[in-house]
Amino acid sequence: MMPRSLLTPQARRDAVEIARYIAADNRDVANDFLIALQDTCTHFAVMPERGRRYGWKHSALKDVRVMRVSKTFGAYLIFYLPTKDGVRIIRILHGARDFPTMFGTLSNVREAAGIHGLARGGMSPREAGKRSL
Repeated sequence: MMPRSLLTPQARRDAVEIARYIAADNRDVANDFLIALQDTCTHFAVMPERGRRYGWKHSALKDVRVMRVSKTFGAYLIFYLPTKDGVRIIRILHGARDFPTMFGTLSNVREAAGIHGLARGGMSPREAGKRSL
């Protein structure tokens, strides 16, 4: 079976929000963002150890890794967990955001760690964005 990258519902919302923000200025660049996001997620599904560990304070996040979307979209970070089938994308955020605080509350930790589960029929990053642009 080919390793997969699945987005949590929150990561899907993040991808759509970023793509819409970029599309307000340039739809082609927004599409390029979604392609870069898809490519990066596909690559690290095969090599999940490629991203770096952040050093979270909460133990539920100890395995969460971080990687930039691409060189072109380097300001955007992908937060993910390696799984036996690939990776679970938990958030996609701009690097200037206060992501340690965003992950800081217990409910956010539970969401990030996937304790609430994933929506069935995971969607690729590009599909998530295209459906909403």
